[in-house]
Amino acid sequence: MKKFVEDVGEDEDFKSGSWISVTDYVKANGSTMSGCLGDINNFLINGKLDQVVAIVKSCSPNVLGDLTVTMKDLSSTVPGTTHHKVIGEGGYGKDITVGAALILANVSGFTPKPSMHYLNITMKNVVKVFRKDTIPGSGSVIIEQRVKVNQKAHILELKRRNHEEHCSDNLYVVSIKEDTAYPCPKLHSASTKRRSIHRIQMKPYAVFKYKS
Repeated sequence: MKKFVEDVGEDEDFKSGSWISVTDYVKANGSTMSGCLGDINNFLINGKLDQVVAIVKSCSPNVLGDLTVTMKDLSSTVPGTTHHKVIGEGGYGKDITVGAALILANVSGFTPKPSMHYLNITMKNVVKVFRKDTIPGSGSVIIEQRVKVNQKAHILELKRRNHEEHCSDNLYVVSIKEDTAYPCPKLHSASTKRRSIHRIQMKPYAVFKYKS
């Protein structure tokens, strides 16, 4: 299997803010930037590509309401179709434009002929989109702020639920990485007194406990 690692050279597409940001994001999550579009046949597993990190070179709507795109990664350029739900209401319509960088997972790849390859991109394939005007370094700040907001929402919801349904002390954790709250029912103990939240910082978890 031929592997294309990051070597952008003088290619202007790979000097944009969106590409620099997607590169930083992938590396920050422990992965290596590599290209697969130039050797799709060897990267396909059960008809799917595990991960595609590419920039949008062209895009235009078709008669079915989908978006016809051309995706470019470090190894090659391949055409594809983006399902209308991806660009529709609640989707990424305003973000997926020429110059945007995408992280895709489990993307279906079609090869009608050895020299012809197409990607079929659906909503469940889209992991993250970096707009063409993304400023390098801003993505991590946005992610961090979003996690903090969601974390507070989880805490308030669990506090309300615990008060209304149990009226008891409770220990639970919020996974910052997974952005999910996990109650710990085994550590449950009865109490109807006024409670306060004490936060214990842990990585990658933040633990919150109601105490009498």
